Amino acid sequence: MAELSAIAFRPGTGRLHRLDPRCKIAILALTGAAAAHAAPAGLAVLSALMLLGVYDARLSLKRLLHELRFLWIMLAAVAAMRALTIPGPALWPPLPLSRPGLAQGAIFAWRVLVVVGGGILLSATTRTWALRAAVAWLLAPVPGVPAQRVATMIGLVIRFIPEVLHQAVLVREAQQARGIAECRNPLRRLHLWIAVLMRRTLLKSDHLALAMVSRGYTEDRMDQPLAAGPADFFLLVLGAAVSLSALLC
Repeated sequence: MAELSAIAFRPGTGRLHRLDPRCKIAILALTGAAAAHAAPAGLAVLSALMLLGVYDARLSLKRLLHELRFLWIMLAAVAAMRALTIPGPALWPPLPLSRPGLAQGAIFAWRVLVVVGGGILLSATTRTWALRAAVAWLLAPVPGVPAQRVATMIGLVIRFIPEVLHQAVLVREAQQARGIAECRNPLRRLHLWIAVLMRRTLLKSDHLALAMVSRGYTEDRMDQPLAAGPADFFLLVLGAAVSLSALLC
């Protein structure tokens, strides 16, 4: 059986694990908004904050970088496209890659990595029920929004991200054992991998829906109560201050 994904929830006793999930969501929103407009110096501040969170949550940075390898490839492709399409002095004359385009592409990739890092810290340090309860609490005052339904959907999405990664590893290992990796046509290999992965993921979702129905799931349910203390509010103010300083850098 494949090893537990580094993105999935991992029990712990760090400050992030004990932080109120509503404060985590607020800090994630603030850092995400700051990352979207921050300069490189501000992104460095936010990156240091994310690395501090990884240390507090006792996550393996090496495993995270490995599991995000497909994201690295996508971001490298986006940076290359910007370097090809944005005019400016060439980085190396034989290749039509402009320095301004490459710099803009690198900044864009940096922003995405900061936001993704914050999302990983949220999912790795927050139980699904706590995240669902926090989202429902935050959406309850919004008129016309089914807070419990939206919270359940978000909880299921967070729950299925590591499950999809786990299934992707199993499909790849099964196809390697059957010699499909030896197929010379890369498009056919990709088609077979995606088709099997989608089928297994949809079957998992069907089983989950059936289990919820068989257990009498309804939207009128009582989640465990959330409680925020002075330390939670302090960290929320600290996160807001760091986000503001990142914007001003």
